[in-house]
Amino acid sequence: MAACLVVHGSASALDERGEVALKELLKVMREEVDAGKGKEGSAEGSQLRMMSFIEKSSKNPGSDRNALEQHLDSIENLFTQPGVKRAATKLLEEIRREETEVEDARIARAEALVERVKQAVRTAKEPSDLDSILMDLEERRRLDNSAQQSPKLQELGSLLVSARNFTASWQDYLSARESHDIAAAREVLENLKSERAMFIPRSEILSLEANLPSEVSRVAKIVMEIKSLDDVRPAIIKLNQGTNSRGIGQTAEVINALLGIDKNYQQYKEGFPPTLRFTFQGRSYDPPEIETKFLQLQAEFYKLIAPSYVGAPKEMVAREDETVTAFLERLEEYGKQQENFGLRLKLSDLRRIMTGNDYVSQDNSGIAAYNAGKNQEIAGQYELAVVSYQQALRSGSELVPVRAIGERLAALKAGYPEEFRAGIERFMDPPPSRYGSHPYGGNPSYYHQLGRAQTPQSGHPAPAKKETPVQEVSPGSVPPKEPAKAPPGN
Repeated sequence: MAACLVVHGSASALDERGEVALKELLKVMREEVDAGKGKEGSAEGSQLRMMSFIEKSSKNPGSDRNALEQHLDSIENLFTQPGVKRAATKLLEEIRREETEVEDARIARAEALVERVKQAVRTAKEPSDLDSILMDLEERRRLDNSAQQSPKLQELGSLLVSARNFTASWQDYLSARESHDIAAAREVLENLKSERAMFIPRSEILSLEANLPSEVSRVAKIVMEIKSLDDVRPAIIKLNQGTNSRGIGQTAEVINALLGIDKNYQQYKEGFPPTLRFTFQGRSYDPPEIETKFLQLQAEFYKLIAPSYVGAPKEMVAREDETVTAFLERLEEYGKQQENFGLRLKLSDLRRIMTGNDYVSQDNSGIAAYNAGKNQEIAGQYELAVVSYQQALRSGSELVPVRAIGERLAALKAGYPEEFRAGIERFMDPPPSRYGSHPYGGNPSYYHQLGRAQTPQSGHPAPAKKETPVQEVSPGSVPPKEPAKAPPGN
Protein backbone atom coordinates (compact mmCIF):
# COMPACT_ATOMS: atom_id res chain seq x y z
CA MET A 1 0.00 0.00 0.00
CA ALA A 2 1.44 3.34 -1.01
CA ALA A 3 2.10 5.87 1.73
CA CYS A 4 0.48 9.31 1.51
CA LEU A 5 2.02 12.74 1.49
CA VAL A 6 0.13 15.62 3.07
CA VAL A 7 0.42 18.77 0.97
CA HIS A 8 -1.41 21.94 2.10
CA GLY A 9 -4.07 20.02 3.97
CA SER A 10 -4.63 17.30 1.32
CA ALA A 11 -3.01 13.90 0.76
CA SER A 12 -0.71 12.91 -2.07
CA ALA A 13 0.84 9.49 -2.65
CA LEU A 14 4.57 9.29 -1.92
CA ASP A 15 6.64 8.48 -4.93
CA GLU A 16 9.10 5.62 -4.94
CA ARG A 17 11.86 7.61 -3.27
CA GLY A 18 9.51 8.73 -0.51
CA GLU A 19 8.30 5.19 0.17
CA VAL A 20 11.88 3.92 0.40
CA ALA A 21 12.75 6.66 2.90
CA LEU A 22 9.67 5.88 5.02
CA LYS A 23 10.42 2.14 5.10
CA GLU A 24 14.05 2.81 6.08
CA LEU A 25 12.98 5.07 8.94
CA LEU A 26 10.48 2.56 10.31
CA LYS A 27 13.12 -0.19 10.06
CA VAL A 28 15.80 1.61 12.10
CA MET A 29 13.19 2.82 14.62
CA ARG A 30 12.06 -0.79 15.14
CA GLU A 31 15.69 -1.93 15.61
CA GLU A 32 16.26 0.65 18.35
CA VAL A 33 13.02 -0.28 20.10
CA ASP A 34 13.93 -3.99 20.03
CA ALA A 35 17.43 -3.28 21.30
CA GLY A 36 16.15 -1.39 24.33
CA LYS A 37 13.51 -3.84 25.45
CA GLY A 38 13.73 -4.74 29.13
CA LYS A 39 16.47 -2.28 29.87
CA GLU A 40 16.19 0.14 32.74
CA GLY A 41 14.87 3.57 31.61
CA SER A 42 13.50 2.20 28.35
CA ALA A 43 11.02 4.51 26.52
CA GLU A 44 9.55 1.67 24.52
CA GLY A 45 5.93 2.85 24.93
CA SER A 46 6.59 6.39 23.73
CA GLN A 47 8.76 5.13 20.89
CA LEU A 48 6.04 2.80 19.64
CA ARG A 49 3.49 5.60 19.77
CA MET A 50 5.75 7.87 17.71
CA MET A 51 6.32 5.12 15.15
CA SER A 52 2.56 4.59 14.86
CA PHE A 53 1.92 8.32 14.46
CA ILE A 54 4.55 8.74 11.72
CA GLU A 55 3.28 5.74 9.80
CA LYS A 56 -0.40 6.70 10.08
CA SER A 57 0.25 10.36 9.33
CA SER A 58 2.10 9.40 6.18
CA LYS A 59 -0.75 7.18 5.01
CA ASN A 60 -3.79 9.13 6.26
CA PRO A 61 -5.10 11.74 3.78
CA GLY A 62 -6.51 13.82 6.62
CA SER A 63 -3.29 14.14 8.60
CA ASP A 64 -1.64 17.43 9.50
CA ARG A 65 1.59 18.15 7.63
CA ASN A 66 2.93 20.47 10.33
CA ALA A 67 2.43 17.87 13.09
CA LEU A 68 4.24 15.22 11.01
CA GLU A 69 7.18 17.53 10.34
CA GLN A 70 7.41 18.41 14.04
CA HIS A 71 7.62 14.71 14.99
CA LEU A 72 10.34 14.09 12.42
CA ASP A 73 12.31 17.17 13.57
CA SER A 74 12.16 16.10 17.23
CA ILE A 75 12.67 12.36 16.75
CA GLU A 76 16.04 12.41 18.61
CA ASN A 77 14.16 13.12 21.84
CA LEU A 78 13.06 9.45 21.91
CA PHE A 79 15.50 7.73 19.54
CA THR A 80 19.17 8.13 20.26
CA GLN A 81 20.71 6.09 17.46
CA PRO A 82 22.27 8.28 14.76
CA GLY A 83 20.76 6.09 12.05
CA VAL A 84 17.23 7.01 13.16
CA LYS A 85 17.96 10.73 12.93
CA ARG A 86 19.51 10.34 9.49
CA ALA A 87 16.54 8.30 8.23
CA ALA A 88 14.07 10.86 9.64
CA THR A 89 15.97 13.71 7.98
CA LYS A 90 15.94 11.79 4.69
CA LEU A 91 12.17 11.20 4.86
CA LEU A 92 11.58 14.87 5.73
CA GLU A 93 13.67 15.92 2.72
CA GLU A 94 11.72 13.60 0.42
CA ILE A 95 8.41 14.90 1.76
CA ARG A 96 9.43 18.51 1.22
CA ARG A 97 10.84 17.71 -2.22
CA GLU A 98 7.61 16.05 -3.25
CA GLU A 99 5.63 18.87 -1.69
CA THR A 100 7.57 21.39 -3.77
CA GLU A 101 7.05 19.34 -6.92
CA VAL A 102 3.34 18.97 -6.24
CA GLU A 103 2.95 22.68 -5.52
CA ASP A 104 4.91 23.60 -8.63
CA ALA A 105 2.64 21.34 -10.67
CA ARG A 106 -0.47 22.91 -9.15
CA ILE A 107 0.89 26.39 -9.81
CA ALA A 108 1.60 25.43 -13.40
CA ARG A 109 -1.91 24.02 -13.84
CA ALA A 110 -3.45 27.13 -12.30
CA GLU A 111 -1.41 29.43 -14.51
CA ALA A 112 -2.31 27.36 -17.55
CA LEU A 113 -5.99 27.62 -16.59
CA VAL A 114 -5.69 31.39 -16.36
CA GLU A 115 -4.20 31.47 -19.87
CA ARG A 116 -7.04 29.24 -21.10
CA VAL A 117 -9.53 31.72 -19.67
CA LYS A 118 -7.86 34.60 -21.50
CA GLN A 119 -7.91 32.65 -24.74
CA ALA A 120 -11.50 31.43 -24.27
CA VAL A 121 -13.07 34.82 -23.60
CA ARG A 122 -11.24 36.37 -26.55
CA THR A 123 -12.30 33.68 -29.04
CA ALA A 124 -15.83 32.83 -27.78
CA LYS A 125 -18.51 33.69 -30.32
CA GLU A 126 -21.57 32.40 -28.47
CA PRO A 127 -22.40 31.63 -24.81
CA SER A 128 -21.95 27.84 -25.14
CA ASP A 129 -18.29 28.32 -26.14
CA LEU A 130 -17.52 29.10 -22.48
CA ASP A 131 -19.30 26.14 -20.85
CA SER A 132 -16.21 23.89 -20.78
CA ILE A 133 -13.84 26.44 -19.23
CA LEU A 134 -16.44 27.37 -16.63
CA MET A 135 -16.81 23.72 -15.61
CA ASP A 136 -13.02 23.42 -15.23
CA LEU A 137 -12.87 26.57 -13.12
CA GLU A 138 -15.67 25.31 -10.88
CA GLU A 139 -13.94 21.95 -10.44
CA ARG A 140 -10.67 23.69 -9.61
CA ARG A 141 -12.45 25.84 -7.02
CA ARG A 142 -13.97 22.74 -5.41
CA LEU A 143 -10.58 20.95 -5.11
CA ASP A 144 -8.64 23.98 -3.88
CA ASN A 145 -10.81 24.89 -0.90
CA SER A 146 -8.15 24.30 1.77
CA ALA A 147 -7.00 27.18 3.93
CA GLN A 148 -3.44 25.66 4.17
CA GLN A 149 -1.87 26.96 0.99
CA SER A 150 1.33 28.71 0.14
CA PRO A 151 1.12 32.43 -0.58
CA LYS A 152 1.65 31.73 -4.28
CA LEU A 153 -1.21 29.23 -4.43
CA GLN A 154 -3.43 31.56 -2.42
CA GLU A 155 -2.75 34.33 -4.92
CA LEU A 156 -3.50 32.02 -7.84
CA GLY A 157 -6.61 30.76 -6.08
CA SER A 158 -7.95 34.31 -5.82
CA LEU A 159 -7.07 34.89 -9.47
CA LEU A 160 -9.02 31.78 -10.50
CA VAL A 161 -12.06 32.99 -8.56
CA SER A 162 -11.84 36.27 -10.46
CA ALA A 163 -11.38 34.31 -13.69
CA ARG A 164 -14.55 32.35 -13.05
CA ASN A 165 -16.54 35.52 -12.30
CA PHE A 166 -15.11 37.27 -15.36
CA THR A 167 -15.89 34.30 -17.62
CA ALA A 168 -19.45 34.03 -16.29
CA SER A 169 -19.98 37.74 -16.91
CA TRP A 170 -18.54 37.42 -20.39
CA GLN A 171 -20.97 34.60 -21.09
CA ASP A 172 -23.78 36.92 -19.93
CA TYR A 173 -22.46 39.57 -22.34
CA LEU A 174 -22.46 37.12 -25.25
CA SER A 175 -25.98 36.00 -24.36
CA ALA A 176 -27.25 39.59 -24.18
CA ARG A 177 -25.62 40.45 -27.49
CA GLU A 178 -27.07 37.32 -29.10
CA SER A 179 -30.59 38.26 -27.96
CA HIS A 180 -30.05 41.92 -28.97
CA ASP A 181 -30.44 43.02 -25.36
CA ILE A 182 -28.21 46.05 -25.78
CA ALA A 183 -29.03 47.47 -22.36
CA ALA A 184 -27.95 44.25 -20.60
CA ALA A 185 -24.79 43.95 -22.75
CA ARG A 186 -23.84 47.52 -21.91
CA GLU A 187 -24.39 46.88 -18.21
CA VAL A 188 -22.09 43.82 -18.25
CA LEU A 189 -19.31 45.73 -19.99
CA GLU A 190 -19.76 48.62 -17.58
CA ASN A 191 -19.23 46.26 -14.63
CA LEU A 192 -16.24 44.50 -16.24
CA LYS A 193 -14.44 47.83 -16.68
CA SER A 194 -14.09 48.07 -12.90
CA GLU A 195 -12.75 44.52 -12.37
CA ARG A 196 -9.30 44.35 -10.77
CA ALA A 197 -8.34 41.19 -12.68
CA MET A 198 -8.61 41.84 -16.42
CA PHE A 199 -8.63 38.82 -18.74
CA ILE A 200 -9.29 41.07 -21.72
CA PRO A 201 -7.44 44.39 -22.04
CA ARG A 202 -9.58 47.18 -20.66
CA SER A 203 -9.12 49.16 -23.86
CA GLU A 204 -10.87 46.37 -25.79
CA ILE A 205 -13.80 46.44 -23.38
CA LEU A 206 -14.05 50.20 -23.83
CA SER A 207 -14.03 49.75 -27.60
CA LEU A 208 -16.75 47.09 -27.45
CA GLU A 209 -18.90 49.35 -25.29
CA ALA A 210 -18.42 52.31 -27.61
CA ASN A 211 -19.44 50.22 -30.64
CA LEU A 212 -22.65 48.94 -29.07
CA PRO A 213 -25.78 50.42 -30.64
CA SER A 214 -27.30 53.02 -28.37
CA GLU A 215 -30.62 52.26 -26.70
CA VAL A 216 -32.15 55.10 -28.68
CA SER A 217 -31.01 53.69 -32.02
CA ARG A 218 -32.08 50.17 -31.04
CA VAL A 219 -35.58 51.33 -30.12
CA ALA A 220 -35.83 53.54 -33.22
CA LYS A 221 -34.79 50.65 -35.50
CA ILE A 222 -37.49 48.36 -34.08
CA VAL A 223 -40.18 51.05 -34.26
CA MET A 224 -39.30 52.01 -37.84
CA GLU A 225 -39.70 48.37 -38.90
CA ILE A 226 -43.44 48.63 -38.09
CA LYS A 227 -45.36 48.83 -41.37
CA SER A 228 -48.94 48.27 -40.19
CA LEU A 229 -51.04 47.84 -37.06
CA ASP A 230 -50.45 44.08 -37.24
CA ASP A 231 -46.71 44.68 -36.75
CA VAL A 232 -47.15 46.51 -33.44
CA ARG A 233 -47.39 43.48 -31.15
CA PRO A 234 -44.21 41.76 -32.52
CA ALA A 235 -42.38 45.06 -32.06
CA ILE A 236 -43.45 45.22 -28.41
CA ILE A 237 -42.07 41.71 -27.87
CA LYS A 238 -38.73 42.72 -29.42
CA LEU A 239 -38.49 45.83 -27.29
CA ASN A 240 -39.25 43.90 -24.10
CA GLN A 241 -36.60 41.29 -24.93
CA GLY A 242 -34.01 44.03 -25.12
CA THR A 243 -34.96 45.83 -21.91
CA ASN A 244 -33.58 44.81 -18.53
CA SER A 245 -35.45 45.11 -15.23
CA ARG A 246 -34.26 48.68 -14.87
CA GLY A 247 -35.46 49.66 -18.36
CA ILE A 248 -36.88 53.11 -17.76
CA GLY A 249 -37.11 56.43 -19.56
CA GLN A 250 -37.92 56.67 -23.25
CA THR A 251 -37.80 52.89 -23.87
CA ALA A 252 -40.55 52.31 -21.34
CA GLU A 253 -42.54 55.22 -22.75
CA VAL A 254 -42.29 53.83 -26.29
CA ILE A 255 -43.41 50.39 -25.10
CA ASN A 256 -46.35 51.91 -23.23
CA ALA A 257 -47.34 53.94 -26.31
CA LEU A 258 -47.25 50.84 -28.52
CA LEU A 259 -49.22 48.89 -25.93
CA GLY A 260 -51.95 51.54 -26.12
CA ILE A 261 -52.05 51.39 -29.92
CA ASP A 262 -52.17 47.60 -29.91
CA LYS A 263 -54.88 47.52 -27.23
CA ASN A 264 -57.10 49.85 -29.29
CA TYR A 265 -56.52 47.77 -32.41
CA GLN A 266 -57.22 44.45 -30.69
CA GLN A 267 -60.42 45.84 -29.14
CA TYR A 268 -61.61 46.90 -32.58
CA LYS A 269 -60.79 43.50 -34.11
CA GLU A 270 -62.72 41.71 -31.36
CA GLY A 271 -65.77 43.90 -31.89
CA PHE A 272 -65.46 46.02 -28.76
CA PRO A 273 -65.77 49.81 -28.85
CA PRO A 274 -62.15 50.95 -29.17
CA THR A 275 -60.50 53.59 -27.04
CA LEU A 276 -59.86 56.57 -29.29
CA ARG A 277 -57.16 58.31 -27.24
CA PHE A 278 -53.49 57.32 -27.45
CA THR A 279 -50.92 57.52 -24.65
CA PHE A 280 -48.22 59.04 -26.88
CA GLN A 281 -50.26 62.17 -27.63
CA GLY A 282 -48.57 65.29 -26.32
CA ARG A 283 -45.14 63.62 -25.89
CA SER A 284 -41.85 64.09 -27.71
CA TYR A 285 -39.50 61.26 -28.70
CA ASP A 286 -35.89 60.97 -29.79
CA PRO A 287 -35.38 60.66 -32.69
CA PRO A 288 -38.46 62.46 -34.07
CA GLU A 289 -39.02 59.61 -36.53
CA ILE A 290 -40.51 57.58 -33.64
CA GLU A 291 -43.24 60.16 -33.13
CA THR A 292 -43.84 60.28 -36.89
CA LYS A 293 -44.33 56.51 -36.93
CA PHE A 294 -46.81 56.77 -34.03
CA LEU A 295 -48.77 59.40 -35.95
CA GLN A 296 -48.85 57.15 -39.01
CA LEU A 297 -50.19 54.28 -36.93
CA GLN A 298 -52.74 56.61 -35.35
CA ALA A 299 -53.89 57.75 -38.79
CA GLU A 300 -54.16 54.14 -39.97
CA PHE A 301 -56.25 53.30 -36.90
CA TYR A 302 -58.61 56.26 -37.37
CA LYS A 303 -59.09 55.45 -41.06
CA LEU A 304 -59.92 51.88 -40.04
CA ILE A 305 -62.52 52.69 -37.39
CA ALA A 306 -64.01 55.92 -38.82
CA PRO A 307 -66.79 54.34 -40.97
CA SER A 308 -68.23 52.22 -38.15
CA TYR A 309 -67.75 54.99 -35.58
CA VAL A 310 -69.72 57.61 -37.54
CA GLY A 311 -72.26 55.16 -38.93
CA ALA A 312 -71.19 55.28 -42.58
CA PRO A 313 -71.91 52.37 -44.96
CA LYS A 314 -69.46 49.49 -44.69
CA GLU A 315 -68.34 49.92 -48.27
CA MET A 316 -67.01 53.41 -47.48
CA VAL A 317 -63.40 52.62 -46.60
CA ALA A 318 -60.25 54.69 -46.90
CA ARG A 319 -58.23 54.34 -50.04
CA GLU A 320 -54.67 53.05 -49.68
CA ASP A 321 -53.06 56.40 -50.51
CA GLU A 322 -55.75 58.55 -48.84
CA THR A 323 -54.84 60.61 -45.80
CA VAL A 324 -57.03 60.47 -42.73
CA THR A 325 -58.00 64.12 -43.28
CA ALA A 326 -59.06 63.48 -46.87
CA PHE A 327 -61.03 60.42 -45.82
CA LEU A 328 -62.91 62.31 -43.11
CA GLU A 329 -63.70 65.09 -45.59
CA ARG A 330 -65.11 62.49 -47.96
CA LEU A 331 -67.29 61.13 -45.17
CA GLU A 332 -68.36 64.69 -44.37
CA GLU A 333 -69.42 65.26 -47.96
CA TYR A 334 -71.38 62.02 -47.90
CA GLY A 335 -73.17 63.15 -44.72
CA LYS A 336 -74.11 66.46 -46.37
CA GLN A 337 -75.49 64.75 -49.44
CA GLN A 338 -77.54 62.37 -47.34
CA GLU A 339 -78.55 65.11 -44.85
CA ASN A 340 -77.29 62.68 -42.19
CA PHE A 341 -76.82 65.01 -39.24
CA GLY A 342 -76.00 62.14 -36.87
CA LEU A 343 -73.08 61.05 -39.07
CA ARG A 344 -71.79 64.59 -39.33
CA LEU A 345 -72.07 65.04 -35.57
CA LYS A 346 -70.07 61.83 -34.94
CA LEU A 347 -67.48 63.08 -37.43
CA SER A 348 -67.22 66.31 -35.49
CA ASP A 349 -66.82 64.31 -32.30
CA LEU A 350 -64.10 62.14 -33.86
CA ARG A 351 -62.18 65.20 -35.01
CA ARG A 352 -62.44 66.67 -31.53
CA ILE A 353 -61.00 63.49 -30.02
CA MET A 354 -58.23 63.32 -32.61
CA THR A 355 -57.11 66.83 -31.76
CA GLY A 356 -57.26 66.18 -28.02
CA ASN A 357 -60.00 68.76 -27.43
CA ASP A 358 -61.99 67.83 -24.32
CA TYR A 359 -64.56 70.62 -24.67
CA VAL A 360 -68.02 70.07 -26.09
CA SER A 361 -68.01 71.62 -29.56
CA GLN A 362 -70.60 73.99 -31.01
CA ASP A 363 -71.55 71.17 -33.35
CA ASN A 364 -72.44 68.94 -30.43
CA SER A 365 -74.50 71.58 -28.67
CA GLY A 366 -76.15 72.76 -31.92
CA ILE A 367 -77.22 69.29 -33.10
CA ALA A 368 -78.31 68.35 -29.58
CA ALA A 369 -80.53 71.46 -29.42
CA TYR A 370 -81.96 70.70 -32.87
CA ASN A 371 -82.78 67.10 -31.88
CA ALA A 372 -84.33 68.36 -28.64
CA GLY A 373 -86.52 70.77 -30.61
CA LYS A 374 -87.79 67.98 -32.85
CA ASN A 375 -88.60 65.78 -29.85
CA GLN A 376 -90.36 68.61 -28.02
CA GLU A 377 -92.40 69.50 -31.07
CA ILE A 378 -93.54 65.90 -31.49
CA ALA A 379 -94.43 65.81 -27.81
CA GLY A 380 -96.55 68.97 -28.18
CA GLN A 381 -94.18 71.16 -26.12
CA TYR A 382 -94.17 73.93 -28.72
CA GLU A 383 -92.82 76.71 -26.53
CA LEU A 384 -89.82 74.59 -25.54
CA ALA A 385 -89.36 73.54 -29.16
CA VAL A 386 -89.08 77.21 -30.16
CA VAL A 387 -86.40 77.75 -27.47
CA SER A 388 -84.44 74.69 -28.58
CA TYR A 389 -84.59 75.59 -32.29
CA GLN A 390 -83.36 79.10 -31.48
CA GLN A 391 -80.51 77.60 -29.38
CA ALA A 392 -79.53 75.42 -32.34
CA LEU A 393 -79.39 78.46 -34.63
CA ARG A 394 -77.36 80.43 -32.10
CA SER A 395 -74.77 77.64 -31.72
CA GLY A 396 -73.09 78.69 -34.96
CA SER A 397 -72.58 75.07 -36.01
CA GLU A 398 -72.32 74.43 -39.72
CA LEU A 399 -73.93 71.05 -39.15
CA VAL A 400 -77.23 72.52 -38.00
CA PRO A 401 -79.91 72.36 -40.77
CA VAL A 402 -80.67 76.07 -40.81
CA ARG A 403 -83.28 75.91 -43.58
CA ALA A 404 -85.15 73.04 -41.90
CA ILE A 405 -85.18 74.92 -38.58
CA GLY A 406 -86.51 78.02 -40.31
CA GLU A 407 -89.36 75.99 -41.79
CA ARG A 408 -90.19 74.47 -38.39
CA LEU A 409 -90.23 77.87 -36.69
CA ALA A 410 -92.46 79.28 -39.44
CA ALA A 411 -94.85 76.35 -39.01
CA LEU A 412 -94.91 76.81 -35.22
CA LYS A 413 -95.54 80.56 -35.59
CA ALA A 414 -98.46 79.91 -37.91
CA GLY A 415 -99.96 77.08 -35.91
CA TYR A 416 -99.21 78.19 -32.35
CA PRO A 417 -98.63 81.92 -32.31
CA GLU A 418 -98.95 82.26 -28.51
CA GLU A 419 -96.52 79.44 -27.77
CA PHE A 420 -94.21 80.76 -30.45
CA ARG A 421 -94.23 84.27 -28.93
CA ALA A 422 -93.68 82.86 -25.41
CA GLY A 423 -90.80 80.73 -26.69
CA ILE A 424 -89.13 83.70 -28.34
CA GLU A 425 -89.51 85.77 -25.16
CA ARG A 426 -88.09 82.93 -23.10
CA PHE A 427 -85.16 82.60 -25.47
CA MET A 428 -84.43 86.35 -25.58
CA ASP A 429 -84.90 87.00 -21.88
CA PRO A 430 -84.51 83.82 -19.83
CA PRO A 431 -85.31 84.20 -16.12
CA PRO A 432 -82.39 84.03 -13.64
CA SER A 433 -81.59 80.59 -12.32
CA ARG A 434 -80.75 79.41 -8.83
CA TYR A 435 -79.24 76.23 -10.27
CA GLY A 436 -76.92 77.54 -12.95
CA SER A 437 -77.39 77.74 -16.70
CA HIS A 438 -79.36 75.16 -18.61
CA PRO A 439 -77.17 73.18 -21.07
CA TYR A 440 -78.99 74.89 -23.93
CA GLY A 441 -79.55 78.24 -22.19
CA GLY A 442 -82.25 79.63 -19.94
CA ASN A 443 -83.49 78.67 -16.49
CA PRO A 444 -83.55 74.90 -15.82
CA SER A 445 -86.37 75.33 -13.28
CA TYR A 446 -88.48 76.80 -16.06
CA TYR A 447 -88.32 73.58 -18.03
CA HIS A 448 -89.59 71.66 -15.02
CA GLN A 449 -92.38 74.18 -14.42
CA LEU A 450 -93.62 73.92 -17.99
CA GLY A 451 -94.53 70.31 -17.36
CA ARG A 452 -96.80 71.23 -14.43
CA ALA A 453 -100.15 73.11 -14.43
CA GLN A 454 -99.56 76.80 -13.94
CA THR A 455 -101.22 78.48 -10.98
CA PRO A 456 -102.63 81.92 -11.91
CA GLN A 457 -102.80 84.81 -9.49
CA SER A 458 -106.38 83.87 -8.54
CA GLY A 459 -105.05 80.79 -6.85
CA HIS A 460 -107.14 78.45 -9.01
CA PRO A 461 -105.33 75.89 -11.16
CA ALA A 462 -105.12 76.76 -14.83
CA PRO A 463 -107.38 74.62 -17.00
CA ALA A 464 -105.47 71.73 -18.52
CA LYS A 465 -105.08 71.73 -22.29
CA LYS A 466 -106.56 68.86 -24.20
CA GLU A 467 -103.81 66.41 -25.22
CA THR A 468 -102.87 66.43 -28.87
CA PRO A 469 -102.07 63.09 -30.55
CA VAL A 470 -98.34 62.72 -31.22
CA GLN A 471 -97.52 63.06 -34.88
CA GLU A 472 -94.21 62.90 -36.78
CA VAL A 473 -92.85 66.33 -37.70
CA SER A 474 -91.15 66.94 -41.01
CA PRO A 475 -89.74 70.16 -42.46
CA GLY A 476 -92.47 72.28 -44.08
CA SER A 477 -95.37 70.70 -42.20
CA VAL A 478 -97.60 72.70 -39.87
CA PRO A 479 -98.16 71.31 -36.38
CA PRO A 480 -101.84 70.34 -35.88
CA LYS A 481 -103.88 72.98 -34.09
CA GLU A 482 -105.83 72.20 -30.96
CA PRO A 483 -109.67 72.08 -31.29
CA ALA A 484 -111.32 75.50 -30.88
CA LYS A 485 -112.58 76.11 -27.37
CA ALA A 486 -116.30 76.92 -26.82
CA PRO A 487 -117.04 80.50 -25.71
CA PRO A 488 -117.84 80.80 -22.00
CA GLY A 489 -121.48 80.30 -21.11
CA ASN A 490 -122.31 78.23 -24.20
